[in-house]
Amino acid sequence: MAGFEDSIMSHLKAGGLAKDHLSGLTAAAAQINASGIKGMRILTKGTPVPDWIRMSGIADKAAISKLVSDVLGKQQQIGNIQIFPYGIPFPDIYRVEIDIGPGAQHG
Repeated sequence: MAGFEDSIMSHLKAGGLAKDHLSGLTAAAAQINASGIKGMRILTKGTPVPDWIRMSGIADKAAISKLVSDVLGKQQQIGNIQIFPYGIPFPDIYRVEIDIGPGAQHG
């Protein structure tokens, strides 16, 4: 997992994310990645200075179950999570979007 965390850290630094948020966001992103979500994309968000990230990817029921049981209850920085069915041809696959960081809306 260290390789993933290093990769995310360099991506977030290049995105202009505040240095005081980097370690917490990197740790949260690594935990979410370990849940089994595939095709992960990470975007920096926030105005005027990026202070949160949005992770999105594709997950099956097992990955969503692991995400909910292992990550969501333990991560305080998650602001929002959305899970959408991927479509009629693949009803058991879902698109997942997760907002992480102090600027993400918590609701």
